[in-house]
Amino acid sequence: MAASRLGWAALLLRVPSVSSQACAPMRVVYAPGTDLIGPSMQPDNQYGLEDGVVIRASLGFRMITAEMYGEPRWVRMRLGVWRSRDGEAWSRERTLRRSSARTDGGDAFAATWGPLFLWDAASARWALSYVSYRSGGHNFSGWTTNWDGRVRFRYAGVPHDAGLDSDFGDSGKWQEEDQTLLEPDTLGEPWPPCQGLQGTDSMYPYQLANGSWAAIVGTSHQESSWKPRRQGEGKWPVSLATAPKLAGPWTRYNPDGPPRDTPCLNLSNGHTENPIVSRLPHKGFMAIYDDLAHEFEGFGYSCSPDGVNWCRGAVLSVPGGCRTPFGLIELSAEELLRFASRVDQFGITTMDAIRAANSSLHWLFYTQTVGGWERFRFVLVERPRFELNDTAPC
Repeated sequence: MAASRLGWAALLLRVPSVSSQACAPMRVVYAPGTDLIGPSMQPDNQYGLEDGVVIRASLGFRMITAEMYGEPRWVRMRLGVWRSRDGEAWSRERTLRRSSARTDGGDAFAATWGPLFLWDAASARWALSYVSYRSGGHNFSGWTTNWDGRVRFRYAGVPHDAGLDSDFGDSGKWQEEDQTLLEPDTLGEPWPPCQGLQGTDSMYPYQLANGSWAAIVGTSHQESSWKPRRQGEGKWPVSLATAPKLAGPWTRYNPDGPPRDTPCLNLSNGHTENPIVSRLPHKGFMAIYDDLAHEFEGFGYSCSPDGVNWCRGAVLSVPGGCRTPFGLIELSAEELLRFASRVDQFGITTMDAIRAANSSLHWLFYTQTVGGWERFRFVLVERPRFELNDTAPC
């Protein structure tokens, strides 16, 4: 990247406004600007990594990500599983759910995207979820490179963290055996506000205080008939779905009507993709996501007091922009010591100031497009140890 560290520091000192949402402000306090995974590490991957998640598990970190490894672009896909002991040195372990890359519209697994590792405490198992698409190229009906998206699901074969080393049934007939968590309620005109031609393009489940589950669910209005309903509205709205258990059954959340007409959550005026939700330390939830209207600036984040009612989001600046965030993970005591001098030298703040403010420091793993390849990188984010501000306007 051409920007100097001094230039980055000047950019990051501008903390985004939070007047329109209930999250306390965050800021990036260290940005090395180097690849954790780049094209030199994956010569057989043509376009890089886009979405996925990083989790902390036994012996370090695990990641699952969608790898755009060949042509047709966005169709020839595979899910890559990676591991790191320290968050900085990563090694690839295996491939899951390689797509067929068929473009005749006849295969529901032509492309595989949006992978997640999800923990289910009730069964003490990790689960794999991902989105499968049909592909039909471009035609009069709209952009059909990825359409009819459906969220698939499979528990690990063994409990606890050992399940992360399983193949989640990949050696068998997974196309027939993977469970479907959520699928389109309709395919055709008239399109509901929060269901478009692309189908369900993302879904992040999280457990509510009463033990039930909710999920922020995405779609994209790639149908040629789509028109914005308000100024600046994008094609990527999100909505809610709910379920009694992680494995379902899942229903789109609409207390006032049929599930197909569930109302949209206006996090970023229809520019929300790939949300990842986490619990706040004391109360409420936070979602981070691609804000497609601001991806050259950073990523979006929003908070909720209960996981159902969400506030309008804000944008956190990241040097060089952020294509897709992979989650916020708090640093361990050992990691805080390891990064102390680097944070101090970067010049935004000091570790002493972070401690004095009672803030926490988090890894933000993310992808960033450089030279046509989506690279995997990280920054460190300072987040106040706050309780959600119930009086903040939403």
